Amino acid sequence: MNDALISVVVPVYNVENYVLRCLESIASQDYERFEVIFVDDCGNDHSMEIVEDFIRKDGTGRFRIVRHTVNSGLSEARNTGLKAARGEYVYFLDSDDYISSDCLSSLSLPLKEKKYDVVIGGYVIETGKEVLYRGFDADLKTFESSDEVMNSYRQGECYVMAWNKLCNRDFLLKHNLFFEKGLLHEDVVWSFKLYSYLGSASLVNRYTYYYQIRENSIMTGIDIDRDISTYIKAFSIINQFIENEIGVVTSHAYEVIEGKKSFILYSLLDRGMSATYHKFYGAFHKIKVMSPFRAFKDGKISFSHFMRDLNYLLPMRLGRLYKRMFYFIFYKMTGLNSRLR
Repeated sequence: MNDALISVVVPVYNVENYVLRCLESIASQDYERFEVIFVDDCGNDHSMEIVEDFIRKDGTGRFRIVRHTVNSGLSEARNTGLKAARGEYVYFLDSDDYISSDCLSSLSLPLKEKKYDVVIGGYVIETGKEVLYRGFDADLKTFESSDEVMNSYRQGECYVMAWNKLCNRDFLLKHNLFFEKGLLHEDVVWSFKLYSYLGSASLVNRYTYYYQIRENSIMTGIDIDRDISTYIKAFSIINQFIENEIGVVTSHAYEVIEGKKSFILYSLLDRGMSATYHKFYGAFHKIKVMSPFRAFKDGKISFSHFMRDLNYLLPMRLGRLYKRMFYFIFYKMTGLNSRLR
């Protein structure tokens, strides 16, 4: 297979201190066939002036700008870029992050053998205090079914974030894989839908994306109540998606959702935030993906996970107490609280 045209989609909003590094990392690619779409999301700093100046000096014709008339958020900016893309594959890049010079060439290597729906690379987290590397347990790993991919997703290997993935554009459009407008954790819903539909995927164990956690970012500045409320909305959307589009709850899908819900609730207890736990437990109780009894009976979950989720079979007040007792007995007292699942 010849080198595919790749469309790099870069939403831009108030990142004047970071966007030049992002631009330079794109321009340094050792891959030839790519275009870059900057989506101007109407910020109020000098980000777009930096982008426009860079494009004028670059002169390659690879870079173009699509403009919003009003600020619409990250989800809609990505959707705009996806619609404007001309490439066979789309790569989402946040404008305050950057990529390695071999990013596109490394991720496109598996495409020489097969037209995968998605190719995923490893990434690096820069916190200002430490650098964390997130890769895979093999140089190259492939999946040939959504069930295999969802199992990898459940284990945290196929990650939630939309960035650092080469996504076949026709595949995204066929399954209407756009981002939920106005949803803070838009990647949670998008990635679940993506992995549910995937017929094939390839994982490349190279660190091709550099994600920086900055002090004034949306994720570090968020309050807990808003964060949890957004996750509750995301879980509700996912449940509706399963019911209306997929029709079947697989064991991996169950664990992705209920494992994450338990992780959030247990994290609150682990941090001593009992009041917040009590505040939100009711909403978590109402949006179970399926009955844990049925899931256990059908062989979808283990007995330990059935006991973890037994709270759903109890009245809400007793369920809230049970979940808390289960956490303290089986996680806190046994020293397993670092896993929280």
